Amino acid sequence: MKEYFEQYRRSGEEYQSPGFAYKNDEKVYHMGIYVKGGMANGYALYTDFPVTEEEKLNAVKMISGMLVSIRRIHNEYQRKARVNTAYFKDARTAINKWAKTSEEKKMAARYEEYMDVILGARQRFLDEYQLMADLQKQLFQKGYFDNNDKQLADSIMINSDAALFVLMKRLKDDFEKNKALLSYVEKNRNRLGYFKYRVLVKNLSTSTLDVMDDYLNETVDGFNTIWDEAEWSHIPPVLASIEQPQLRKRFASSLVERDENLIRQVKEKLRN
Repeated sequence: MKEYFEQYRRSGEEYQSPGFAYKNDEKVYHMGIYVKGGMANGYALYTDFPVTEEEKLNAVKMISGMLVSIRRIHNEYQRKARVNTAYFKDARTAINKWAKTSEEKKMAARYEEYMDVILGARQRFLDEYQLMADLQKQLFQKGYFDNNDKQLADSIMINSDAALFVLMKRLKDDFEKNKALLSYVEKNRNRLGYFKYRVLVKNLSTSTLDVMDDYLNETVDGFNTIWDEAEWSHIPPVLASIEQPQLRKRFASSLVERDENLIRQVKEKLRN
């Protein structure tokens, strides 16, 4: 098989295999990727049986979609996994000890609920990442994936996207509230011990930096490139919204659109 793919490799390119094939109705499709300068420069498809154009494009869509899903959730995981949540949990404890008046207790309750959503959505994403990592391991062991595996990967992506949506929207929606809380706490330390005070202030400061605001605005702009603001702005950023049918339907639709776009992109560079 490697010899087959080598015939389509051009000067300066490196041939790479995804590590797994696509199996459909007992037919197995292998894809070769030609890389140059770290970028995919071309593709080829190998089968040991005649294929129609429709079968070829479907295999291209399935393999490309699986590769993109694995890579995207892995890249997002690298960013999320580096965050030390101990500070978040310590800040949640600290604000309880800080609040004295009824108004402060309301502020603390809002912040606690905010933290529950942030930590809960992050954990849901990490759980979905682990499912994808387990699936990827199975694919390497089997040497192929089938339609059921692709459906599972799509489900993982929908869950992950919904969890990240809730996480990012909550960060954005509560940005100004956290900024006001930070200002208030700095002026009213109450009897909070120095260590707990510093943890609370640091956590509030990190989530209200100007760069964070810019990042959140970019994220919200990203939502608008997927669907109209009227479709998502009313969805409350709470953990229950991860299962919100409209949200999940929209992310599922986005996956279908992505895979259709992948067909067009790969087809342009397909060499056989």
